[in-house]
Amino acid sequence: MRKRKIISSEKQIVASISVYDNEDNLVEEFTDTFEYLVSIPKYEKYYYRFSAFPKTIRERIKGEWFGVSVGCIGGLKFDLPEYLNRALNDLVKRYSSRKENDGNFYWILCKYSWIVLDDFAHKDNDLIEFCKCIDSLVTTYDMLKIKDLKSVNNVPGIYLMVLDDEKMCYIGQASKSIKTRIMRHWSRVDYFTGTGIDLYKAKDTSRLFYIEETSSISKLEHEIVSRLPERYAYNVLEGGTIDYLSENDLSLVHINKEEYIDYNLYMFYNPNKRDELLEQLGKDFIK
Repeated sequence: MRKRKIISSEKQIVASISVYDNEDNLVEEFTDTFEYLVSIPKYEKYYYRFSAFPKTIRERIKGEWFGVSVGCIGGLKFDLPEYLNRALNDLVKRYSSRKENDGNFYWILCKYSWIVLDDFAHKDNDLIEFCKCIDSLVTTYDMLKIKDLKSVNNVPGIYLMVLDDEKMCYIGQASKSIKTRIMRHWSRVDYFTGTGIDLYKAKDTSRLFYIEETSSISKLEHEIVSRLPERYAYNVLEGGTIDYLSENDLSLVHINKEEYIDYNLYMFYNPNKRDELLEQLGKDFIK
């Protein structure tokens, strides 16, 4: 196989990788940098896992949640090892489709670090206080509980997704169908490229609420999101469409970093501390 030219401005990370065939039989294991993949014939036809996480699911799992059929590659709940292996295979696919690439394991490790630190931050949330916050929103805005998503098919409005295990929530708007919008969150094939709510899958959502609304949907969403403490929110934007926020001269970003980012998260944004953390976390990827 012709070797690809590597163009990388980032440091190269060594990782232990296991290679599997279509029947999930182990073909090969190696510990090297990403460039080693160019020496594997037809490497894009194999499935890859970090050797530290050999048991993750690779196929689409189907089930039923809130009265509808759901399905997602790798399982119906977020799983960090599965996420990492899915990201690895996406990197292989993108790498194999270009003649020149700057891809390596470093960006996967950075995302891993971000998720771990973000998880530490919101796991410190108090469950009782979180539930009080949700109850207050539901009561204040007369939100209706969703037991079956088919009941909000073709219903426009605001929806509230509650992830009790994470002690976090997300508020969104649907101009046409709340059912379609929520299921789009759950069914993303490229969820591993996202942040916030789009990292999670169907069964991570434990409760759903909604308000039917059409004429003032952005105004209402902005008002509700503004009342939601940043530490409980997966919302990155303040609430409402970009046009609505711009036209009304409103803040674009919901999270107040000075209040929300604790020492651990700040450490990740500090280049020296970040590299120190990545070096420590990277040991998990090497056999």
